[in-house]
Amino acid sequence: MRNPFFRLLFLLLSQSILGQQSGQYDNCRTSECRILESYKMSKYYLESDDIALAQKWLNKTKNFYPANKIDTLACSIHNLQSELFYYMGLFQFGADEADSGIEKARQLNDSVLTADAYFFRGINQFELHKFDLAQQSLQQSLRYFPKVSRNKRISNSIEKEHIYNNLAQVKLKISQQDSALVYNHRAYELAKINHSKRGIPNAEQTFGEIYLSKNQIGNSKMFFEKSVFSALKSEYYDIALVDYGFLTAMSSDSRQTFEYYKKGTDLIQRKNINAFFRRYFYELSLKAFTKSGATAKVIEVQENIIRIDTESKLNANTHIQDISEQYVNNEKKLLTAEIEKFRRQKKITFLLIITASLCIAVMTLAIVIIRKRNKAEKRQEIIRLEALLDGQEKERKRIAEDLHDGLNGDLSAIKHHISSISEEIPENSGRVKLQKIIEMVDQVCSQTRSISHDLMPASIMDFGLVEALKQYCVKINTSHPIVIDFQYFGAMASLPKNLETTIYRIIQELINNAVKHSGAAQALVQMNFHEREIFITVEDNGKGFDLNMVPLGLGLKNIRSRVHLLHAEMEINSTENGSSFQIIIDLTKLVK
Repeated sequence: MRNPFFRLLFLLLSQSILGQQSGQYDNCRTSECRILESYKMSKYYLESDDIALAQKWLNKTKNFYPANKIDTLACSIHNLQSELFYYMGLFQFGADEADSGIEKARQLNDSVLTADAYFFRGINQFELHKFDLAQQSLQQSLRYFPKVSRNKRISNSIEKEHIYNNLAQVKLKISQQDSALVYNHRAYELAKINHSKRGIPNAEQTFGEIYLSKNQIGNSKMFFEKSVFSALKSEYYDIALVDYGFLTAMSSDSRQTFEYYKKGTDLIQRKNINAFFRRYFYELSLKAFTKSGATAKVIEVQENIIRIDTESKLNANTHIQDISEQYVNNEKKLLTAEIEKFRRQKKITFLLIITASLCIAVMTLAIVIIRKRNKAEKRQEIIRLEALLDGQEKERKRIAEDLHDGLNGDLSAIKHHISSISEEIPENSGRVKLQKIIEMVDQVCSQTRSISHDLMPASIMDFGLVEALKQYCVKINTSHPIVIDFQYFGAMASLPKNLETTIYRIIQELINNAVKHSGAAQALVQMNFHEREIFITVEDNGKGFDLNMVPLGLGLKNIRSRVHLLHAEMEINSTENGSSFQIIIDLTKLVK
């Protein structure tokens, strides 16, 4: 027996420590602090065998902790809840909670927490009599158990001796006593090496059970008594109480039976021991008193069992109600988290839409500005080309008028004077020479009229584009060694004279190039008039040219400028067998 003074001192120190821990929680100003301190309080009450208070504090931890969070503390909460369900007798809940711990621990790749979770699943499956599954879970716990020393955690993790001891319990249940002894020897050796306060009495108790199953009563009793001593020394009263139950049940001496039973009931009176272990003690005692025929004790034990069962049912109902509330709270937290996530996503989506819309608007505005600028630049270029070509046409017209009205008139006057002189000179060699001069003047007049006509063909103004081109081709045929075939199809569209003049100049320049440079014997000029388009083809069978080698002369440059002015398209193909120019004029694009 311990000195009452020291027991009182221990109780005062315990209350002092508890008060400090509770005070630390009350002084918390942040959720993180409350989570940590409430978790510590839950662990403290679990060690004190006050399961109800342990669950109460763990509920506080859960209330502050996000339900969908995955970290080491989340895994520790699942494992602690699984252990509490085990002591409440809610083994299926305990196994399910351990499954959640396993899932999160494996996501974190944390071998320590994974080993713990498999251990708690195994002990809950054991109580559900799922021994094969329990064995698998405990073997998994052993497999994940780290081979090196484990880092310090917020809560103490299970030790290897605990796993071996529970594997021994499973082997005992499936009648494999030899395997049970092997596993329990490992547990016992590790417990002694690690000075495990719970591991040593646990292993000694298991030895007692194994030897009892082998009917080795002496060895069994020795280990149960050793377990009692170790458990009381380490203050693990639940283990000592179960030891008293086994000693009560196996004793053949009625006096010893009553002594062990009394020691157990005294321990229950003095210490706060979990109902799970109290009931187990009474079950073992009931077997002994039933066997010995101690009716009064049988009734007493049965009444205690009934009272514990009633208490357990009430507690179970309370715990299940708490579980339901926790489930609802977790669902609310998950729903709130999902709603918050949806709101964040909605906000992000809205911001992305706004950003995308602004980007599209800016890009559209930039495109519109660029297009307007390009259009303005293009318009300015067209205006410049129009001004240039208009200037050229005006200059051509001026020169043509000067040639026709000025030079041609002067030549006619010269011819008239020479003719007058010729009539006064007798018919001799001098008169013949004058006649020759008159013929030369006629040729010059004819060439002047031709040049004047080329510079400003009056036929465009009087008869239109087609007739002017036809006359020009006839003129070329009569004055040059090339045969030009002029063809046109369809009804000529009504175009302004300035545009007709531009088209005329393009074809005129192409014909001149064929006459002067190609060495062709034949050429084709073809115009196809459609409702909205004009197709122009100018081909020759000359020697052709290389566009990459031939410099962009004034003639081809003027052609391209005029084609650009008409918003037309021009395709040039040239080989050693001749050249071809294809021009497509879209009448809807013409600037009138």
